[in-house]
Amino acid sequence: MAKQKDPYDFRVYSNSSQAHFNSGEFKKAEDEALMAIKLNPFSEKAYHRAGKAAMKQSGTEAAAEYARTGMLICGEDRELQKLLEECAEGQGVTDTASLTAFYTDEGMEKLKKLAEEYKEKDKNNSNVAIDSNSTNIIETNSLAHTPLGSIKEVLSDHDSSSRCSWERLKTKADIVPPSDDNSNIAAVESKEDLAEESDSIATCSRSGGIATFQLKIENFSKLALSDTKLSEACYARNLPWKIMVLPKLNADNVKCLGFFLQCNGDTESTSWSCNANAELRLLSVVKDKKPFIRKVDHKFCSKEIDWGFTAYITWNEVLKPENGYIKGDAITVEVHLVADPPQGVSYQSKKPSSFEEVSKFIAEDDLDSEDEDKKSIEVQRKKEKRAKQLKAALEEEARKEEAKRKEEEKKKMELLRAEAKRLEELRAIPKDPYHQIIYEGRKFYEQSQYRQALEIFGKSVPESRNMNAIKVKLEAVVVQFLLGICKIQSGKGYILDGMDIMESLTDANSTFPSTPAAHYWLGIGFERIFLFKLAHHHGFLCSKSLLSPSKYKAIKWPGSEDAIPITIPEKLA
Repeated sequence: MAKQKDPYDFRVYSNSSQAHFNSGEFKKAEDEALMAIKLNPFSEKAYHRAGKAAMKQSGTEAAAEYARTGMLICGEDRELQKLLEECAEGQGVTDTASLTAFYTDEGMEKLKKLAEEYKEKDKNNSNVAIDSNSTNIIETNSLAHTPLGSIKEVLSDHDSSSRCSWERLKTKADIVPPSDDNSNIAAVESKEDLAEESDSIATCSRSGGIATFQLKIENFSKLALSDTKLSEACYARNLPWKIMVLPKLNADNVKCLGFFLQCNGDTESTSWSCNANAELRLLSVVKDKKPFIRKVDHKFCSKEIDWGFTAYITWNEVLKPENGYIKGDAITVEVHLVADPPQGVSYQSKKPSSFEEVSKFIAEDDLDSEDEDKKSIEVQRKKEKRAKQLKAALEEEARKEEAKRKEEEKKKMELLRAEAKRLEELRAIPKDPYHQIIYEGRKFYEQSQYRQALEIFGKSVPESRNMNAIKVKLEAVVVQFLLGICKIQSGKGYILDGMDIMESLTDANSTFPSTPAAHYWLGIGFERIFLFKLAHHHGFLCSKSLLSPSKYKAIKWPGSEDAIPITIPEKLA
């Protein structure tokens, strides 16, 4: 992916070499390091990685050549010196003097002299051909006429047996192996490669992030509102940028100059975007007078391909000669653009064009692996964060759905219970008219509304009742008991009447089936009128009667199978 984004960045190949090395693919690791050397011959790390890969392939002499070459081009380096020491140990060189001679021999001294001349001539020689798509610098004067012999000859006294792959260095890194002629060092690429370089200079200008371009508008005063002027496309970050000028009316219906910067206006793609800031300038025709400038900062995309000002400046301000913007009915507008790398499109970043820029790339190379790791970790963190957010959102949505479902089920159950209760109440309503009266009074009784229940229980019994006489008589006694309870519970003015009813029910001749219940309510009545001894006496009689519980049973509501709670023996006890 990194190679597709920028195939001319030596750091990509250097990192790829390290990745292959870590996975045990030493041949590929060496090839990738050679490509990094081709793109930037000043990268110590690339020489070191190529040497390490060569050593893993039992190429100690080849590794030594990589280390020597790196120290020649880049100067003294701790890692390369350590690699040379490892190579010396591999060849059986153990004593300090021999080890020193291994990397400071006559050949190494010649290489240092060659490096010094190389750097000195690089500063003074203007005839330098630069590959715009890489960092490979070709010096046609300084290297081609160096009298110190070929690089391969200087690098090692063991060139005949060296396993450093010069043929692969040629094919992978476009470096021609030197000849035996000491008068020349071949450092010039093939004619085909030079032809490709001449075409790539324009590409480099297209891929840069900074551009300045102009548009001259003739017959300016005659422009109608429907006229639009576009400049030729100027490429930055491999995207076409144009100036767009047209007359516009502002909110006050005043004619103004509309000035816009347009990006990638002819593409059908919708996935691209590019952040850019620019100065929109109206140039002055008066010498040394500053232009009229307004600035924009915008993220261009398929939905917003142009950005600027509908009322950049009023039309009349431009036409006034004293303002110095128009001459011969012509004006010139200019855009100075600084664009960030775009998203969603392929582009090539601008490559170094001087020794100073190459040096800057070398400094950046020291942190390339760390930067890549940080970016990878940051991307992974963002992915994990998005995954957590998505998971939390899904869990929250599921929780809301579950709560909604439970709420709906709760409402449904409440409706079902209400309907069941209504049906139960309907079934509980007796069909007999008298029992219906008792049922109405029961509802008030159970709600402790005793006076309302008293009124209903006191209604006359319907004349025609198709029931057994004994059962009718029993129900009448039960209704009297209920009347007595309601009167005792109704308070002052009713208590004594209720106690009289309960007294009659405790009589030996009474047919009331629950004497303990009558004594219980007599005790309640005496307690209400503060006759506590009598209340205690009737409480004692109630308890004594309940000593034989099988004799007494709970009394049922007339017309129902439900027991009157206060007549249940267990509750009276």
